[in-house]
Amino acid sequence: MQYSPELKEKILNEVKETKSISVVARKHSVPTSTIATWLKRSNIQFETKMESSKKDLRVENKSLKKKLADSELELMILKDLLKKTYIK
Repeated sequence: MQYSPELKEKILNEVKETKSISVVARKHSVPTSTIATWLKRSNIQFETKMESSKKDLRVENKSLKKKLADSELELMILKDLLKKTYIK
């Protein structure tokens, strides 16, 4: 099936806004594979909701690891101070 350039552009813009190929595909009755091909051909940088949330999780994970390391260091320092206090 042939799609007009205007419709393709409209669909690609909707995909960029919603970050969901499947939702837009259902709305316009266009196969998801067709939209994916259009995206590849247009070289549009497309980030799905899942990729976006994965990125958010990576950032949060990195932050939590740093907080954990800081807490462990603080705990070691406090334990060391306690030992020095009771040894005297």
